[in-house]
Amino acid sequence: MTQLKVLGGRCRKNKTWWNVYGIYYYCCNSIFFLGIISFIGLISPQITRRLIGNDNRYLIPASAFMGSFLLLMSDTLARTIISPPELLPVGAITSFLGGAPLFLYFLIKGGILINDFIY
Repeated sequence: MTQLKVLGGRCRKNKTWWNVYGIYYYCCNSIFFLGIISFIGLISPQITRRLIGNDNRYLIPASAFMGSFLLLMSDTLARTIISPPELLPVGAITSFLGGAPLFLYFLIKGGILINDFIY
């Protein structure tokens, strides 16, 4: 970092960019190894934080209930949409409920813009 500062680089933007890259890397690896259902464990605390707030006394139990509720709803939808329940996997519904559209909504609504990461 100090060498970058001496050479005239922007340390803060580089640090922010590497933090975003690290979070992206760990999220992708957890989803790759554990499946799309593990994404519920990543997105349910974010949904609960938007609904309840930042108080951890209520946030931790409520995010556990929110994760179980999301998984239960996606399983119920997967079993009722198509007549034989084996045709539509739970992961397909999970990706629609808590997948990329919801994650992008939180990214845009939370104030993280692409312009912050451009030099």
